[in-house]
Amino acid sequence: MELRLPLPVEHKASRTVMRLRRHVSGERTTVGEVLGHLGDRATGLLLAILAIPCLIPSTGLPIGAAFGAAMAVVACQVLVGREGKLPGFVARIKVKATLLDALLRRAVPLLRRIERHLRPRMPALARLGPIPALLIILHGVLIILPIPLGNTLPGLAVLLFGLACIVKDGGAMLAGYAVSVAAVGFAAVVGGGALWALNSVVGA
Repeated sequence: MELRLPLPVEHKASRTVMRLRRHVSGERTTVGEVLGHLGDRATGLLLAILAIPCLIPSTGLPIGAAFGAAMAVVACQVLVGREGKLPGFVARIKVKATLLDALLRRAVPLLRRIERHLRPRMPALARLGPIPALLIILHGVLIILPIPLGNTLPGLAVLLFGLACIVKDGGAMLAGYAVSVAAVGFAAVVGGGALWALNSVVGA
């Protein structure tokens, strides 16, 4: 029988998000200020926070365009060796404090449920290298595209990648790869079906 130890407090994304909520004040805050409060696991936490709204089925716009593009920017920074940093124009974007607080409030219970299944393991696999970064860019594009129900699996994959980095859980990273395959397959089937239907209508 395997003994499952509780996840250390310092690895809990939900705790960091709760702390972040206490720092949100005023009418608006910038993306750069939010990143500054996320600590040494900023990239993983930012990806997890961006992924959560994408778990709600939608068709790209407007949620997908905003959050998918933001994910892609974060992943691009990883590829160019600027992990944990954002381009100036992104860092200066202002977000309504009420909107950010509502997003963070929804994130906490979901993160707590997922964290019950996470633990530090296979740390060599739990780093955000070029392959996960490229997959996150791809998922960002899939989330932006108006594919019916096409944002949920990419959002889940990005959430798993982000949490894998926070917890140092290689198992979560592998799960992210598996969900990525499912996400691309789903997009290919739905996208191919839509093109086939369009060709049938045009050719009729």
